[in-house]
Amino acid sequence: VQDNYFAAATADLSYRSVVQVGDTMQVIVTDSKGNIASDEFTFEVTPASVSEAFLSVTLDSIGTPKHSQLLQNYPNPFNPETWIPYRLSEDSNVSITIYDATGSVVQTLSLGFQSVGFYQDRGRAAYWDGKNASGEKVASGLYFYQLTTKSFNQTRRLIILK
Repeated sequence: VQDNYFAAATADLSYRSVVQVGDTMQVIVTDSKGNIASDEFTFEVTPASVSEAFLSVTLDSIGTPKHSQLLQNYPNPFNPETWIPYRLSEDSNVSITIYDATGSVVQTLSLGFQSVGFYQDRGRAAYWDGKNASGEKVASGLYFYQLTTKSFNQTRRLIILK
């Protein structure tokens, strides 16, 4: 990707098409370190892209999520650790609070000020070691995690299995 422009060959070295009209291509842009840097883009292969053996597309929103979003932790269920991915559409202080099934706070992950972007891979997603605020491993069961920013919050659930 260069200047929000993406191109892909749709034929092999023998000029045989490797796609068919109506096929879909999914593109996720990563930076030089392998961090996700875009929303997922989906494109349908057109007759022109087959006959020209080339698909070119202008990508919007590289590096800027359209909206903030809390994604499903992985792995889930987990033992003993998990990563909590999210996307930010605006710069903000960020925290993730873990709650038990009764709604009591188990742990708060204060992530500090975060810039707009995709925090989805293990190098950037929030990390939770499965311990409470006292450093003790929590019991197996259902928990909830909530992402909080200055103008957004979302809650999802996770499961610890031991």
